[in-house]
Amino acid sequence: MTVVKVKLLQEKDTMPLKKINTDFAYDLTAVSRKFVKTKFGYQVHYGLGFQTQMSTNQGMKIAPRSSISKTRLRLVNPEGIIDCSYRGEWIAIFDIIGSLSKTDLKKIDKENENIEGVYNIGDRVAQTYILNRIDIDFKKVEQLDDSERGEGGFGSTGK
Repeated sequence: MTVVKVKLLQEKDTMPLKKINTDFAYDLTAVSRKFVKTKFGYQVHYGLGFQTQMSTNQGMKIAPRSSISKTRLRLVNPEGIIDCSYRGEWIAIFDIIGSLSKTDLKKIDKENENIEGVYNIGDRVAQTYILNRIDIDFKKVEQLDDSERGEGGFGSTGK
């Protein structure tokens, strides 16, 4: 079993957890929530309340949970990688899809007001799993071998 050291930032914060032991990923729970206005709309920044230390050949990925389909949220960086050298608080940042109503805009400065389609503090907002780094030796060549697909790109293999 791989060991990842976790430092909780406050006593009330929670460790990454699995609801079912055989699940692949660990759920991440929001301990803080901040709305940020961007030039494209609003984002929600969720503090996850912990820092990590892992082996130098490892990283961890933050991924959306399947429940995101029931929200108005989209994970800003769906390939969010936590490097082994990062020691800051883990944060998950989401774009809010669509505009906020006047009622919702009045609620965004309050700590845990319910806004439809947005996770609240205490909700499991994302998930994580470990990645093992495999070093790559990129070699410059003049020619590549032919393949069945060739240079066919997006959608070239059909539906």
